[in-house]
Amino acid sequence: MWKPRILIAEDNPDHQRLLELSLTGTGQEVELSVVSSGEDLLRLIAKRSFDCLVLDFNLPDHRADQLLPLIAERGCECPVIVVSSSLGQQVVVQSMRSGSTDFVPKSEAIQGDTLWRRIQVALDRRRRRAHRQRQIERRVKRLAKLAESDLLTGLSNRLYLHRVLNGRRHHFDRRGTVCGVMLDLDRFKAVNDTYGHLCGDMVLREIGGVLRASARPDDILCRWGGEEFLVVMPRTSLGTCWLWADQLRRTIRQLRLTWSGTPVPMTVSIGVAEAPANFSREELVGRADQALYMAKSRGRDRVCSWAMVVLERLLDDDEVLTAGDLQQQIQTMVAKAGDALGPTQRDHLLAHSTRVATLARQIGVEMGFSTKGSDALRLAGLSHDLGKFIIPEDILAKPSALSGEEWALCEQHSVIGADICGCLGMGDGTTEHIRHHHCRYDANGRYRGLRKNEVTLGSRILAAADAYDAMTSWRSYQPARSPQDAIRELQRERGGQFHPDVVDAAVRLLSPGETAASASPAPLVQSPGS
Repeated sequence: MWKPRILIAEDNPDHQRLLELSLTGTGQEVELSVVSSGEDLLRLIAKRSFDCLVLDFNLPDHRADQLLPLIAERGCECPVIVVSSSLGQQVVVQSMRSGSTDFVPKSEAIQGDTLWRRIQVALDRRRRRAHRQRQIERRVKRLAKLAESDLLTGLSNRLYLHRVLNGRRHHFDRRGTVCGVMLDLDRFKAVNDTYGHLCGDMVLREIGGVLRASARPDDILCRWGGEEFLVVMPRTSLGTCWLWADQLRRTIRQLRLTWSGTPVPMTVSIGVAEAPANFSREELVGRADQALYMAKSRGRDRVCSWAMVVLERLLDDDEVLTAGDLQQQIQTMVAKAGDALGPTQRDHLLAHSTRVATLARQIGVEMGFSTKGSDALRLAGLSHDLGKFIIPEDILAKPSALSGEEWALCEQHSVIGADICGCLGMGDGTTEHIRHHHCRYDANGRYRGLRKNEVTLGSRILAAADAYDAMTSWRSYQPARSPQDAIRELQRERGGQFHPDVVDAAVRLLSPGETAASASPAPLVQSPGS
């Protein structure tokens, strides 16, 4: 059973006993504490909580009107009943003005259960006030939630996002990264125009449901406005964000939405961006929005990243285009890319590509390429990894095995690199060397999924040079191997991953004393002088 905790502050021992008796003499259950000075009272309320204070107006060290503000300063909010032997009006006024809940003449307080009844009134008043306060707080929270929610989809709105991004800094790990995902429903206006706004509302609710089902617990989901949605993903790398966004895109494309029995197909365009957690939230959203605009302009139903936006701008940058030869252009692009590139990307685009270019040209010369043909191989080597500009750093630098989705993303970089080279004005021969340099050669002299003459000899040379340098360089997923081990690996994959003639030429060049394993060479697609 609950017992009210009551603290009596009274310096007269006789009055103490009388006040105690008035609170316990009629059988009520209370927990009493007694002190004889204001300082003792202040020390005790700092250690324990009480439901009510009974305070003599004139204590040896404090009057009640002096003590009550000190009690409030210490955070004690329980009711205070002041008792006094003096019946002067001024004593009552001073007590009430100083914050006491009630005033009882001491002659009445020690008679019967008068003091107890006044305490009960004070406690009931406090309980009602606390109840009203809780009701008000619940209403305020409900109103705040309504104000920060989108009624149609049940997601948060921009008001909530603004409060979280600018107020709850603990939501983000300042040492990590945060990603923004902006998505827009493709041709949504046509849905409203064709089927009506009720159908459009149904589509928006379904998309909101897909977002909630796909999101992680810490992700912040927001209906940005109209048919646009924003997801903020704390402590997330760009690679993880990209793969999540692409899976979301496929999920939405596969939805079977109908209205009055008629299918309503829906796709989304998505922009993603990554930034350090201490980065400007507004700029993060702006980057994701620009990536979304690129996804729209490139045909919709796709994911684009901020790095792709940066790359597109660099390909139109006069400083890049007039930098000099291709190597200088690439160096300028990397220097101007800023935080869009990570250290692994920079290494692959510069140091690694330079070594591959040198080796590819040497293999070409060994195989009898003309000066023009070997120079084209060097250009292809310098630019073969340009597609990694937009492959997320955390995937390229991942120390463990890549997932199937991560492999699929990485395998796009050769095609992307060929397209970039086309934008830089490189010839078709060089770009085609790059486009298929990751295609795997098989024992039948074919490349999977390609026509017989579709893969150039330059692609085959580039593949071997790229593999050799990757094996002899330190990578996050493997230590550097010796040149001898790398050569043996090339020989082991002769007629497998690599074309036999290319392996033979590489072995003659890299290890003149070695003899390549005998095998009937597959017919070359192009003459060495190409």
